[in-house]
Amino acid sequence: MREEFPKWPMVDGVTPIVGEPMRFLVTSWTDSKKKYLVDLESLGGHGACGCENFQMRCLPRWNKDRAEGRPKVARRCKHVVRALI
Repeated sequence: MREEFPKWPMVDGVTPIVGEPMRFLVTSWTDSKKKYLVDLESLGGHGACGCENFQMRCLPRWNKDRAEGRPKVARRCKHVVRALI
């Protein structure tokens, strides 16, 4: 039985993970050999990525906003944004 892929338009370098509808492998813009796991359900639907930028910059800022009760602004790396398109 073949899994159905999402119906929305796909972006080059974004590959859906079969059987996991909100998870994608996103190819790095600077190194086509690197792929990052993006999970759009993570962080309450905000989305998370395994790239260094997300782990070292976006996630700590998102956590700080949450801890200080500030509105959760878009703290996303380009890989999460590409998977959202």
